[in-house]
Amino acid sequence: MRSLRKLAGAGLAAAAVGVVTAATAWACVSGPAVLMNNSTIKAGDTIQIKATNFTKPENVIVRFNALDGAVLADLGAPKNGALEGNVTIPATTKPGSYVLLFTQTSADGKPSQVPARSLIQVTGDSGTQPVLGATPASSARIDSLVTAHSDSVSGGTLALVAMGVGGIALFLAGIATLMTSRRSNAPVAAKARS
Repeated sequence: MRSLRKLAGAGLAAAAVGVVTAATAWACVSGPAVLMNNSTIKAGDTIQIKATNFTKPENVIVRFNALDGAVLADLGAPKNGALEGNVTIPATTKPGSYVLLFTQTSADGKPSQVPARSLIQVTGDSGTQPVLGATPASSARIDSLVTAHSDSVSGGTLALVAMGVGGIALFLAGIATLMTSRRSNAPVAAKARS
């Protein structure tokens, strides 16, 4: 019985390792992040950009207000996931809220990483803010943020699911083994002689 308990304990330990490994692999990992020296500027002004967590080797392209919007800058390829550069807002931009999209595209023309987005406020020549509650400068920008995606499941995802199911099965088998071994080791009451 002791070897059965050791085996059940080893199974539980293996299940715990599997569950922790799968949970770590499935955990949220932060994506690209963009920092700007100023998010409220006048049309025609330049923003200094610092970006991190760009994991793909392709150049980072800054687009204005849509995934297919005007290209404002090519910041180059990231080095160790980081890059810096300047982005100039078009001088003809009307006051309002806009989005800068930081995209990377692979050689086949498909996005290689989820775009990073930064909101900017363009003010009038006098520095006045847009009127609160006014219609955004481009209401179509929300529709243009939709990106293509794939519904296919990768082999890695299937392997993680299989490991999770196997770990849960091992865990439940270990509990069942421990419960049955405790019942069988219960002392048997001696029968009274008459």
